[in-house]
Amino acid sequence: MAGPLPPGALGADVVDLPVASLEVRPDHGPGGLVGGRDIGPFRIDAPVQRACGRILAESSILPTGGGSVRFAPHGRGSVRFANIGSWQIRINADEPIPVFALWLRDIEAIEVPRSPLVPGPLDMGDLPPPLDEVHDPWLGEEWLTWWISLVDRRPGPPDEVAEPAHGTPDSIGLARLPALRGYVTRRGTEFPHWRLAHHRAHGTFASRRPAGDLRDNDAVREVEAALGRKAAPFSLTFTLLPVRDDRIRLVETTHYLVPERVYLGAGWPAWLRTVVAEVA
Repeated sequence: MAGPLPPGALGADVVDLPVASLEVRPDHGPGGLVGGRDIGPFRIDAPVQRACGRILAESSILPTGGGSVRFAPHGRGSVRFANIGSWQIRINADEPIPVFALWLRDIEAIEVPRSPLVPGPLDMGDLPPPLDEVHDPWLGEEWLTWWISLVDRRPGPPDEVAEPAHGTPDSIGLARLPALRGYVTRRGTEFPHWRLAHHRAHGTFASRRPAGDLRDNDAVREVEAALGRKAAPFSLTFTLLPVRDDRIRLVETTHYLVPERVYLGAGWPAWLRTVVAEVA
């Protein structure tokens, strides 16, 4: 295998991205394709890892005989580890719209109906003051409807009647939620500035995650060792939320809402091994 990629191999349009997607494609043949350039056989080395916002991966995820690795933007604050034809664990972190929804709920003290998909309060320090407006009686119901649409992305029947909520960060999800839409519109311009200031003061998930953290990969390898075979193909998605909560919430069979503090905690590998053992 070749050594580290030469400086600039990823191209300036990719190197400065805070988050990227890593996809291993065994059907591409030997060698690699990075930033649209054929760079020949390689291993995933430190310069590439740093360019992808500390998304660290081992060369062991590459298919035998070579493959290709493609780096590209994958949603602001999202990362993906993919080994096509084997197993995949996707980590969604620092996603702005779900965090905005929780931020809005907390600062406006919206009373939300109970739901197994609603997490605890944000764990992001001091929040701005509320608007001090009398809440519409349907505000909590509408917030819950919006939240479920954000975290459960399974396709539903198309809504061809509702007028999109133009001027909001989620024109489709808020289309039938007039009470909530007003709050989203009035506070939506404030949130990005507050979030940027918070990240500058307290860092992002990428900076809070320990350098060289390969616990997810190690958990799969440990399950494989216990089973005495390679893991069967599976795909798991974990959406991380910066909340004061210790409960992992099941959205659907392979998708979980995970408090960031749980993901970064000492108990995460043991919990992950249990889940992987069920699907591998």
